[in-house]
Amino acid sequence: MLALPALAVPLLSIFAATIAHAETEILDLNSAIDIALRENHQYLNVISDAEIAELDYEAARSVFRTRFGSRMSSDARLGAELGSTYSVYLAKDNESGSRYSAGYYNSTFGDRSLSELRFSYTLPFFKNALDSRHLAIDQAEIDMTRSQRLIEIGTEELINAVTSSYYRLVLASRQEELARNRALMTETLLSAQHIRFENGELSELELAESDLAIADAEHRLEQANFEFQKRMHEFRLMLGMDASRPLNVNTDIAVAVDDSLMHAPVEELEQQAMSLRTELIAKREELLMARKVISANTRGTLPPMEISLQYALVAEGDQFSDSLEFDDQRFGVGLRMNTDFGQSEQKLKERKLQLRFAKAQREFDYLREQVSVQIRTARNACAQAKSRASYAAKTLDVAQRKHEHADILRARGRLTELEFLESDQQLADAEQKHLAARIDYLLAAQELAFASGHYGFQWRD
Repeated sequence: MLALPALAVPLLSIFAATIAHAETEILDLNSAIDIALRENHQYLNVISDAEIAELDYEAARSVFRTRFGSRMSSDARLGAELGSTYSVYLAKDNESGSRYSAGYYNSTFGDRSLSELRFSYTLPFFKNALDSRHLAIDQAEIDMTRSQRLIEIGTEELINAVTSSYYRLVLASRQEELARNRALMTETLLSAQHIRFENGELSELELAESDLAIADAEHRLEQANFEFQKRMHEFRLMLGMDASRPLNVNTDIAVAVDDSLMHAPVEELEQQAMSLRTELIAKREELLMARKVISANTRGTLPPMEISLQYALVAEGDQFSDSLEFDDQRFGVGLRMNTDFGQSEQKLKERKLQLRFAKAQREFDYLREQVSVQIRTARNACAQAKSRASYAAKTLDVAQRKHEHADILRARGRLTELEFLESDQQLADAEQKHLAARIDYLLAAQELAFASGHYGFQWRD
């Protein structure tokens, strides 16, 4: 029985480690995307933020809901007279600024009890459009709209990232398999070289060169295994899986590249991106909302004031039961006005709105220019990737013809099995490079679709 060379022994452990993933769960691209949309922690955080924004919007609008309240207290007033107060009421603030309320109020101190059944209505004049409640609602609505758009953006970005990671993992898996086959072939060659050396047909220098070849093959396999494990960890993390979960991907893939956008003028892609790119749509909506808030909150010439009308049924007696016999009617008119004639507070609020609008405008302009640069960069990258894919296809064609010629020479006895194995390995290298070039071209075309806003339509179909 032929003993294996010392340098070949470590390969056995590497083989055992690298083929273990063949028995694990296998995912295709669609399944991976589905898992990521359910488990990716960053994407789930975006969804949670959107739900929080919706709750904040509901909370901001709750100031205009009908409120029911009740209050009871026991206290002492001037003269150390002990007593208690009690109230129960309904109140409603309207978005127009008007307000109405109805309630029962009772106070008992010493030997007197006073009860009042009060109804009131408040009507605003010269409405304060910059009321903090309205501004809070407007801002909450802006935040909610932005968060909903962020879900769309996050979905597109996650699917784009998963697709890229998936194909990179496929490449790493194929490269590992290629390195493993090369190591096995080099091991076979080294075994044959040792036999020739023992028979005196090979010098020590030639044997040392063979030992160096298997050391190089071992190094290549270790590097390929490291790259595969790295890509696998990144893929698991992106999918939201546990780092130790056994997983593998389907490497039998068909790389079909949609390069239809390559033939469209750059200016046309930029124009389409303005209406298709989710980030631009979201920023435009935010800008329009900010402009709407400024327009609705134009400062008036007079300070706001409110007139309040009240009607009450009142009763007073020695005991609580006596105060329930409402025998007196009272009417009241009240006036409340903001005495900030300089309107300094209002000016500050207006200035903050204007600054927010200017900030949103600058962000929109910058994003538009950024998208334009992304489209042009992606277009150039796609053209280069297409050229590399074309060159790789020609290289593969030459390698296939050379392999066919080597097969003919082997059949005629003019080529040894080891020489044919080397030709077979060269063909496998050419196939790997062609696959890598095709995947690079696919991802470049995908990046162009993403930059121009067409990517969402592709994966939704």
